[in-house]
Amino acid sequence: MALYSHHQGHLFRYFYDQVTRSPQQLYLSSSGKRWTFQEADDVIFAISRLILKSAADLTTVIINFNDQRKLLFSFWACVALELDMILVPERTIPAHDLLARSDCQGSSITLSDDQGEHSHDVYIDIPLQRAQWSELPNKRQQYSHIFFFTSGTTGQSKLIKTSYYQLINAIDSIRKSRMMPYTQSQLVLISIPLFHSYGISAVVEYTQGGSALFIPDAKDSISPIQLLFDPEVNTKITAIEGVPYFYKQLMLISNRIKIPHLQHLGFGGDAVPPELLQQLHGKFKQVSFSIRYGVTEIPSIIALNYINDIHRVHLKCIGQVLPIYDLHLADESALVKPLHIKGELIVQCDLYPDHRLRVETHDVMEKIGDHYHFISRNLFIKYKGYKINPVQVETCLNAVIGIVDSKVYLKNDHLCADLVVHAEFKDVQALKMELAQSLNSYLIPDHFVLVEQIERTKTGKIKR
Repeated sequence: MALYSHHQGHLFRYFYDQVTRSPQQLYLSSSGKRWTFQEADDVIFAISRLILKSAADLTTVIINFNDQRKLLFSFWACVALELDMILVPERTIPAHDLLARSDCQGSSITLSDDQGEHSHDVYIDIPLQRAQWSELPNKRQQYSHIFFFTSGTTGQSKLIKTSYYQLINAIDSIRKSRMMPYTQSQLVLISIPLFHSYGISAVVEYTQGGSALFIPDAKDSISPIQLLFDPEVNTKITAIEGVPYFYKQLMLISNRIKIPHLQHLGFGGDAVPPELLQQLHGKFKQVSFSIRYGVTEIPSIIALNYINDIHRVHLKCIGQVLPIYDLHLADESALVKPLHIKGELIVQCDLYPDHRLRVETHDVMEKIGDHYHFISRNLFIKYKGYKINPVQVETCLNAVIGIVDSKVYLKNDHLCADLVVHAEFKDVQALKMELAQSLNSYLIPDHFVLVEQIERTKTGKIKR
C-alpha cells in the first residue's frame, strides 16, 4: 500500500487511485511500448529510488528529457516525492542558470537522456521489483513547485513558478464541478509537449479520469502528426488534446487517415479560429469540443468552453469559470458595473493557503453579464498613430484562398507580412484588393514577403 496515496492534499493520489482501482488497465502507449497503471507505478517507484539515492537533502529536480516517456515517469516520481521540479524545453540551458532563475534552495539533480557528467538517465523498462512506497522516506516539503517556461513568442522565455497546491485545488474543483466529463475512460492522444503547462495539466486531468495516454516519444511539433499515421494509434484513440496549429496540420492530412472511434477534441494554448472549428466539425461530425482558457502561471484551466453543439455556442466566450478563481477587468470600476465592460483580464487565486496570487493575463476581454468574451491578445504594435493587433490582420490573410500561413510585423516603420502560399495564390495586387474589403487601409501591410514557413514555438505559436 502506497504511503502517499492516502494524503488528500497529495497530487500523486490522482495517479495512484487508478493503480488501486484498475492496476491492469492500460495507462501509457508510446512508440510501440505499453504500460498498465501497475507497470507505470513500478517504473515511477524505481525512478523515485534513483532520485533519492542521487543526492542528500535533495529539494529540486531538473527534468530535461527529449524522450517524453522518461519525462512523464520522472514527473510522477517528483510528484510522489513532493520535490520541486523544473521542466526544461531545451537542452542548452545550463543547470546553474535554471536554479538561479527559479530561486530554488537546497541540493538538486538533473535528469536527462543527454549523458553529461552531472546528469542522470532513467530506465523506463518495466522493472522486476514491484513498487513498495512504504519503504521510501516521506520528506514532505511544506509547499512544492513546478516550474514551466513560457513559449517565448515575444522574446526570451520566462521561467514561471506554479505550486502543487494550485494544481490540486484546480483538479479537485474540476471534479466537484464536473467540468471535464470527457476526461473519463478515454484513449487520448496528448499532442502538446509535456514540458508545457498545458501538456502536464492534460496528463493530470486525463489520469484522474482513468484514461490511457498516447504520447509521441519526442517533444517536437512533427511527432504527434506522424503518430496519427500509425494504425495502432488512429484506430484506437477516442480523444485528442492539442493547440490550434496542430489541428490545422490534422486537417491537411485528414483525407489520408481514419480515426473511427474519435469522441472528443480538446483545444488549448491559443485562440481557436471559428473556421477551424467548423472544418473539424465537418470532418468529425459526432465529436464534442472543449476550448480551455488559461495562462502558464495557473495550472490546468481558468475557464472551459465545453461544446456539444457548435451551432449553439458563442466561441468568443471563455466558458464556465472554475469557482476557485476571482476574475475582473483592469478598467472595471468597483462602484459602477455596466452591462458591457472591456479591459485586460486579471485573475486572482491561491498560490499557497496563505498567499494570494494576482496574474495579469495580457488578454483583452469584454464582460457581458456574468460571462467573459475574448477579444484579443495584447500584442498591439504602433503604426501610423494606430494601435494594430497583428493577429487581426493574420486572421484575414489566412482566410484568403492560396495563403497557408502568415505573420504580420513592423520593420523599418513599415507594416510587413510574411506569407506561406501554395499554387492557388494569385498575386500581391489581388491580395491587397481582397483585404481592402474587410480591413481599414492602415491595417493592410505595405510589403509582402513569400517564405517557406513561419517560425513557431514547439507549441505552435508564432515567434514574434
